[in-house]
Parts: sequence; C-alpha cells; structure tokens
Amino acid sequence: MKKAMIIILSILGVLVLVGAGGFFYLTSGLESGENLAINPVDLQKIEDGTYAGVYESGRWTNEVAVTIIRLHQLMWSKPSPWNLQM
Repeated sequence: MKKAMIIILSILGVLVLVGAGGFFYLTSGLESGENLAINPVDLQKIEDGTYAGVYESGRWTNEVAVTIIRLHQLMWSKPSPWNLQM
C-alpha cells in the first residue's frame, strides 16, 4: 500500500511539473506584444487599398490586413482582438 502511494504521488508530481512547464512555455513572450506601441496614422495621407502588416517577436507572429476605403475609415478584414474604436 505504501509503495502504491509513493508511485501515485510521483506520477502526480511529474504531471504537475510538466503542466507548469507547459504553462510557462505557452505564456513566455506575450508581454512584449501586449505592450507594443502603435503609432497613430493620418488616414488623409493614405491611398485607398489593403495594407498588410506582420509583427514577429520570439515564437509569436501576428498578421493583420487593413482595408482603407473612400470614407477614409479602417475596415478590419478579420475581427480585431483589440476592439479599437476609430
């Protein structure tokens, strides 16, 4: 009985360590993208069209495509995770 308890606790301990390591791996580098400063854009100086952008930092890559239309408003081609109000 004592040997079975040691084996179960050892397996549980390994699972906790693997889970914690995976969590730290998945969340590493997120803060640099969160704190990224985006400069304002003067839409009066930009021609109509679709503009693509890419941000790469460590193991994270983000892509966006923005379409400028005649009214000079931003139209997200994909839903914006930031819910920006322009």
